[in-house]
Amino acid sequence: MGALHRIRDDERGAGYLAAFIVLFSVLLIAGVGILVDSARILAADRECSSIAMEAARAGANALDGELLRDGMVTANPAQAQATAAAAAGAFVSHAGGSLQSVAVSGNRVTVVVTASVDPWFPLISGRTVSKSATASAEREGVWR
Repeated sequence: MGALHRIRDDERGAGYLAAFIVLFSVLLIAGVGILVDSARILAADRECSSIAMEAARAGANALDGELLRDGMVTANPAQAQATAAAAAGAFVSHAGGSLQSVAVSGNRVTVVVTASVDPWFPLISGRTVSKSATASAEREGVWR
């Protein structure tokens, strides 16, 4: 209590206290800003990963019917690419991201999705998050 009385009774103490409050407030706002922007970057990362995986699964589901009758599980390249692009397009339009590429190779479909995250607080620079996912059609309806 002695230090508090000294600050209250001493005119210089009021200035120190005001400086401390201002400095603490600035640091608190900076810390909250960094936490919020970091959380937004992580959320965009998870969202891009989910979108890429679901689009790849949708594309891998577009099987070539003629080869399937012969017992071969292979994606129809044109249909798989169109299906994956449509699925990713439906998701990224709501998420603020963009579809970068769809590649089909045999029974494997790979989708790459990106999103830009603009910071709310100037201490963190803007980031571009890019995620890719691959899904493949397998026998007996097992998806990998």
